[in-house]
Amino acid sequence: MFAFTGGDGVHFSFLHIDDIVTDTSPIVMTVPLGHHENVIVGAHLLEFLCLGCQHGYFDLQEFGYTFGKYPEESPVNYRDSYLEHRSPGILDERLDRREYLLKLLNTEFSLKPLDNLQQRLDELQKLYLPVVKLPPKD
Repeated sequence: MFAFTGGDGVHFSFLHIDDIVTDTSPIVMTVPLGHHENVIVGAHLLEFLCLGCQHGYFDLQEFGYTFGKYPEESPVNYRDSYLEHRSPGILDERLDRREYLLKLLNTEFSLKPLDNLQQRLDELQKLYLPVVKLPPKD
């Protein structure tokens, strides 16, 4: 695990292939309470960073609840939803900080949004989901 959202135990990990992690290791998101417990969210770290470069990474957890159920939906756009229903306060400061950090990441790594998001996510599931091995449950 290299990151977590802070919600529902959702976290991001490098997928070990042949028991090793490299710069090209796929990224798996684990959503313990989701409809899909594991969703591949990048063929490598840079692709994962591109996936969240517009709206952030917290909202990606929605894939764990909806992936495959509602193919026309992409992750919730938290910023637009928040701006429609907001009441000024501390969330404004958090949103401003989030926007600042996203701009910093986008600039530093030259991130661009992924094209054909649903198609790409479908491809990633077919390629890498069979590689995910979970420890046996007690």
